[in-house]
Amino acid sequence: MQEFVNEKGEVTTLTTDKPLNTTTQGQPMDAPPADLAYLRHCPVAGFPAEMAVKHDETYFVVALNRNQLMNMLELGTTLLRDFDKHPIEDMDVE
Repeated sequence: MQEFVNEKGEVTTLTTDKPLNTTTQGQPMDAPPADLAYLRHCPVAGFPAEMAVKHDETYFVVALNRNQLMNMLELGTTLLRDFDKHPIEDMDVE
């Protein structure tokens, strides 16, 4: 498990796996799309949620602090409201 701390020494992020993005010869590679991504309860005290991403048979899990979760919820709400403004006839859904 890897911990990241802020300037006050407070743990801000916990991660248990390597990120999907890697580099080869100094050039960033695009991460392949995830098979599944979701938020769930975090068992670690001080973190209200964790984000889990499954790719192939590998799970990547990152604990989210309160501010990170609020940012995701705010952006998600904004994206959903913008999405709902468009009539269903204009969507590329088959």
